[in-house]
Amino acid sequence: MKFTLKYLIRRLYLRRDRFWQTYMSDEIQSKKNDGTIVNFPILNSDDIDYEYVSSYVKDWISKKYVDNSDIKIQLVDNLYYNCEIRKYSLLAGFLETLHRDYKEIFLGNLERKKIVEPKIKLQPEDQSGEEKDQKDQSVDQAEERVVQQDQAQAKAATKAKAAKKPATKPGVIQPEVIQS
Repeated sequence: MKFTLKYLIRRLYLRRDRFWQTYMSDEIQSKKNDGTIVNFPILNSDDIDYEYVSSYVKDWISKKYVDNSDIKIQLVDNLYYNCEIRKYSLLAGFLETLHRDYKEIFLGNLERKKIVEPKIKLQPEDQSGEEKDQKDQSVDQAEERVVQQDQAQAKAATKAKAAKKPATKPGVIQPEVIQS
């Protein structure tokens, strides 16, 4: 049986209550209160409309579709999709697969906050004030050595550039350009 993707979306849209039941399930609603999730959509039953189902099906095609399933989906001229169910396969079984995968794709689209680890290291409390001062001084000395090395390298580079400049030979007279 051959049909367009619009037909498939229309069949899913007629049973949009199954998407709503999946959205309202305890597993998905528990993610709503999770503070690490950034983009949890708060929907009502009217939000699951034809456009929502259409975007879900296109998302499913890009993430979960494999060529060896019961349905063959082909993009024609980057405009529309043609679908074909294999012989002896039922469309209802494929629709069931789409309903079942909704939860997995919905949870996969949620983004978590990135936790940044602090770069400041706390010093242990058992060190005395003198030990901390000694460590600070050694760090300062190391930084001064690095700065001195950088300055020495910069001086050497400028000397090398000066040495590479071509010097005029004493016996050769360079022609002058006379502008009138």
